[in-house]
Order: sequence, then C-alpha cells, then structure tokens
Amino acid sequence: MTSNRIIHLSDIAPIGAGSSHFVFEHPDDPDGLIKLPQPIISNMKFRFYEHRHKVTAEKALARRDLITGRVPLALYRGRVDTDLGPGYVVERIDDGHGALAKTCEQFRHVGKLDPEVLAALNTYVDKMLTLGIVCGDITLKNLAIRESDGGYEVIQVDGLGDRVIPLRAWVPSINRLRTGRRFNRIANSIGLGWNGRIFSARPDRKTAR
Repeated sequence: MTSNRIIHLSDIAPIGAGSSHFVFEHPDDPDGLIKLPQPIISNMKFRFYEHRHKVTAEKALARRDLITGRVPLALYRGRVDTDLGPGYVVERIDDGHGALAKTCEQFRHVGKLDPEVLAALNTYVDKMLTLGIVCGDITLKNLAIRESDGGYEVIQVDGLGDRVIPLRAWVPSINRLRTGRRFNRIANSIGLGWNGRIFSARPDRKTAR
C-alpha cells in the first residue's frame, strides 16, 4: 500500500545500509523499515530493486501452502514518500524479543553458529528451494536470525529477485543450480559441508570461526 503522507526522516540516523540503499526505522510503524536509495543509485534502478523485492515476496506468499510456517523472507509493505525522497517499506525482522534481529554474519563473528542455528539455516534452505525463491545475493549479511518457538528462524532480508532479464525466474532448474552454488559458497566460508540440499557440520572444523 502506498502512503500519501510525507514521513520525516531527515533528523533520524539510518540503522544500516546496503550497496544500493539506506535503511531507516519507520517512525510510525514498529513493524516496518524504510529503504531509501544511495545518492549514486538512480531512481529507475532503485525502483527496479523495489520491484524485485515486491514480486519475489508476492510469489513466495502465493506458494506458502507448500511449506510449514512463514515464508523465509522479509515482506514488502508498500511505497512511501519521505522528506529525503521516495522509498519503500519492508517487514522489520526482530530478534524475538523486540530488538532488530542480528544477521548470520554477526552471529558467526561472536561464535554462535551452533547446532540450533545450523538447523534453522537448513529450514531456511528447504523453504527457499521448495518455494523456488529467486535471490541474487544470498550471503550471511543478508540473512537475519531470530528466536522462534524455542529455537531459531532464518529470514532473507535483502538481495531478493532476479536480473533485468529474469532467467532464473523463467527456468526453475537454473535458479536451483545457482542458488545451490551460493549455499555452497556460504558453507565453504564458515566451515560447513553442503550436499546440494542441506548444510552439515564438518567433523574436523568448528562451525564458527
């Protein structure tokens, strides 16, 4: 849903930034984050990134009956106008206690990729592959982790969608292949095994370093 009201962000510091955007807490919506473009990003390119997030989330929601629980990505919540320019709102993923969720990259650096987190990563992988979600940037920094039902839950918060020519969306086998390669890259970076479907702990290496 698009809001016609101008949201004031000029006196609020961003809480984070991606390669194409700044991220702000939504001053009127505790469950939302506002993304605004970096100065070097054209409005057209930023709108394309917004469109990718929106379409990817809509496709995942349309197929959510195939999985148990929520879809493994931050949902798109509409476009907004701010005093810093137009942006869009995405779902704010909290840590299960109200604070903004940490990323798997942050968990890795404090040595918290334990068996429960590994199980959550594999649940995320299974949902991503089952739903056929297209993500151009699957990295630990784009995966938020929250406490849920006595364990953990991993959510993709950024890097959603395909390129201008959506080959991966058109050909599911290509998407599955390239998604698997990205998971294999993650596994190698943190000392896990990857068999094409699940992560596993390697007996000769610790999970987090």
